[in-house]
Amino acid sequence: MLYGTDNGIYASDRRAKDGQKRELKMVLDMTKVEQLDVLEEYSMVLILSDKTLSSIPVEGLLESHDGPKKPKKIVGHTNFFRSGVCLGKVFVCCVKTSSQSIVRVLEPLESLAKGKRQPAFGRLLRGGQESLKPYKVSCPFNP
Repeated sequence: MLYGTDNGIYASDRRAKDGQKRELKMVLDMTKVEQLDVLEEYSMVLILSDKTLSSIPVEGLLESHDGPKKPKKIVGHTNFFRSGVCLGKVFVCCVKTSSQSIVRVLEPLESLAKGKRQPAFGRLLRGGQESLKPYKVSCPFNP
């Protein structure tokens, strides 16, 4: 289980072992974590911290032997986000509110989905690749 706080992200086991208390362990040092979401199919954690939406692989949070991992910034100036399924696809909607609301729709890259085979060379390049891309809507008619 992940917990977002004002001074970082903590993880704990869902169930305490043999009647022990659940132990919280800091897995990522961040300020003002407002919202967390896990996209299990893509092994990705979405983090809204200080009005910035970022992503990090689940393995990056849970495996600390490689040293601290840094989340990738996706969108800045975001008030909140939601993820869900529409038209059989997973989408992440980021909302910026000011005098008007602006909604950005993003889609996780299909190559990140669990069970999808990817060439070895593609796995090497994935480290620098974006995890979410803007969703482009094609309009069937010309206005």
